[in-house]
Amino acid sequence: MLYILVEPANYPNKGMEPFVRSSAEKIPLRFSELQMHNCKNLTRIYWAKDAVVSYGSFTIARPAGINFSFCFYFLPDMYQSMQLFFEKTFNKEASIPQADAKKASIGVVETIKTKMVWDFATG
Repeated sequence: MLYILVEPANYPNKGMEPFVRSSAEKIPLRFSELQMHNCKNLTRIYWAKDAVVSYGSFTIARPAGINFSFCFYFLPDMYQSMQLFFEKTFNKEASIPQADAKKASIGVVETIKTKMVWDFATG
């Protein structure tokens, strides 16, 4: 699992560690465990430096807005599909400028490529 956090320029709790924020706004990580991209419009995009291992199922407690989970099939163009998905989501859903959305999505996908474990063993 990889956490991504988008903070608008006017977010009032920017200095508060993400793991101690209110239950509706927190992720289980500290700033030191996150990569950050500062956008031209002063929005910040954070994503985990490492994937969080989930040993069982997980639930998006209150799916709302852009709080969701998404599955990608392991196909030859999977990483390109992910990069385009994150770029469009950042740009269209979170109002991130296009150039920043592209840079951040490349960073997110690079973390996915290098830090997430894929086990496609057939049983």
